[in-house]
Amino acid sequence: MSLLENTTVLVVGAGPAGVTAALSLAHHGCYDFVIVDAVAERLRTSRAVTIHSATVEALASIDAVDGLVSQAIRGKGFKITSRSSQIFKAKFDSLKKHSAHPYALYIPQNVTELVLEQKLQSLGVQVQRPHRGSLTQKAQTQPKMHWFKWSLQMSHSSLNLSIHSPSRATSAARTESPRAPPKEYTQKLIDIYGPAFITSDPSLNPRPVKVDQLVWSTCHRSHSAIADHIFTRFEAAIFLVGDAAHIHSPAGGQGMNLGMRDAIFLTEAITKHIQASAENPDGDDTILQEIADARHARALETIGFTKTLSNLASLTYDPYAWRMPFSGAFVRDLVLRILGGFDCVQSKVAWGLSGLGRR
Repeated sequence: MSLLENTTVLVVGAGPAGVTAALSLAHHGCYDFVIVDAVAERLRTSRAVTIHSATVEALASIDAVDGLVSQAIRGKGFKITSRSSQIFKAKFDSLKKHSAHPYALYIPQNVTELVLEQKLQSLGVQVQRPHRGSLTQKAQTQPKMHWFKWSLQMSHSSLNLSIHSPSRATSAARTESPRAPPKEYTQKLIDIYGPAFITSDPSLNPRPVKVDQLVWSTCHRSHSAIADHIFTRFEAAIFLVGDAAHIHSPAGGQGMNLGMRDAIFLTEAITKHIQASAENPDGDDTILQEIADARHARALETIGFTKTLSNLASLTYDPYAWRMPFSGAFVRDLVLRILGGFDCVQSKVAWGLSGLGRR
């Protein structure tokens, strides 16, 4: 499919952040944009399954949430469990005083992308595939062209299963993990580390559960990183959003959510900047720089939050020493069981996961 030679905004990447950016531009009355993606078709793997309250709220502000709500499971709370028992439980009811959307949406990332892209198509906008975005010499000669780089976040699967295995056997498990674990390997991990109610071991589970088909699997090492700057001007203005701007632990399901909220808030500022530039061609980038600084700060907060969650999840059951037969994971579980009995603690954890304090 041929592309326009000129556009005010170029969105590179049609993952959740990119399509959300396009929807937000359209919502704010800016249709002079093109959205491109390097792959011919959306991928069918899923790296995210949760849309938190703050993101639902942001999507509702651009009239892009109804289709997702109709396709998703509305989560009223969450549980943290060990292999055999519940450690912590909290409900999202406490969020009612903070948001009109006191819940999380559980929906595979590929379905999120499909629903949002269908919404975009209903507005008369098509994702241009396969095309890659780049800043050319021609674009550099047009200082009022605003180009923006968005990260690719495309995936799909029928079941998203994340297995974290903090135990005495994890060292060998980590070093020997295949790049794409087969069904047998995945089943073994579930049987060894997963909750008893989904194991295939009849001695632990009276109704054994077995992996019948593995659609997609992968192993990854969690780490965090953030771009020094998410906004710069190379004649044209360039933004980094989503995974192009920041990556962090998947703990708490914050990554896709942060990228989508970035896209919504940035594009609102971008449309204001375009309008201001039309009225005053000699204006500066104050609007763009302020929102870029604000979103960079939010990314740092989110990285700190997910690091805390990841560090807690990574504690092992290995005893510190023979004189101290207690492990970090044992102490963590005990503290969570005790604190989980207090409503104020449950509300604080629900608030943290919702993202409402990091809009």
